[in-house]
Amino acid sequence: MNTPPPMRHARFSLLLLGAVLFNACGQGSGKEPQIPLAAVTVAVPPAGTVLPASPVDMRDITIDVNAEVPLERQQWYFECHGVSRHASSLASQVLPANADVPYATQQRMAVVTPPGNPLRGIVLRTAQGDPMTSGAPRCEFTFTANARSFLPEASDFWQAQKIWVEDWSQAGDMQLVYQWHDTDFPLALNPLMALVVQGGTAFLQVRWETSGKPTTGKSTIATKDIWIGPANTFTGRWATIVVQARISPDPARQPFLKFWIDGRLLADYSGPLGYIQPGKPVYGKLGFYHWLQGNMWDPRYPIRSIYVRRAVTVLDPNRRYDEPMLNSLVQ
Repeated sequence: MNTPPPMRHARFSLLLLGAVLFNACGQGSGKEPQIPLAAVTVAVPPAGTVLPASPVDMRDITIDVNAEVPLERQQWYFECHGVSRHASSLASQVLPANADVPYATQQRMAVVTPPGNPLRGIVLRTAQGDPMTSGAPRCEFTFTANARSFLPEASDFWQAQKIWVEDWSQAGDMQLVYQWHDTDFPLALNPLMALVVQGGTAFLQVRWETSGKPTTGKSTIATKDIWIGPANTFTGRWATIVVQARISPDPARQPFLKFWIDGRLLADYSGPLGYIQPGKPVYGKLGFYHWLQGNMWDPRYPIRSIYVRRAVTVLDPNRRYDEPMLNSLVQ
């Protein structure tokens, strides 16, 4: 199976995470305008909405993307169509396409329904010819709203998402649709976890540092495919993806990753996971990412869309939760 080349994270990503690290760690130049964290609010539904009882303690939810909540009330960043911004900037509920690009009438981010399905989701769209974002064609949620939204080290957590990834089964190129990334951008490391779609095949990869010393480059990093299967296991329809994990490159800390699609356990990995980078937190991303090195865009699919109904990150250091709970949370 092909291994994606290093992902390029240029100035946009540095600014995005720089704002968070400045507030979380007291470091940063403060020279670039940023959306202040004081403006970030927890996602709250409109007044009068009746919500079902949550299967998990709401205090354990650190990220919540929800198509039924106004976008400007939500707590995440996005990188899409040449911009990196916070959800609170989407007062119009949409990110329109530039007038001079292909498919300019199709909004790059909006709350819509997939073709032929009545269930609403937040669409993330990228077209061939769109402006680059952080050095590549992409439209992704970036889960870096505050210090608590980073993924914990050596402590259990869950991520669950109900998503609709379009069917690109005839495409010859590859895309990432879900990943965890380090914040040491000058090293240009690959994601420590990535769900990749390549035509009719999908695979889930993990990576880790093998030297026992702080990560300084790619030469000491191992890669393993922990699941390979048909892409239509989750594409072309609404699918629920649930992951339970503990990130650590140290096997003594018992790292692991479990991966379910629609309630079926497809990967049960126990072993090292992640890089040795003291003070460099890991964050999650969800959405479309297409790298360009050795991966030319297949023109048979000139515009790509992913829909997100709901996506959450849930802390679980005491193992209070299980997959059915997380699955039901995002329905």
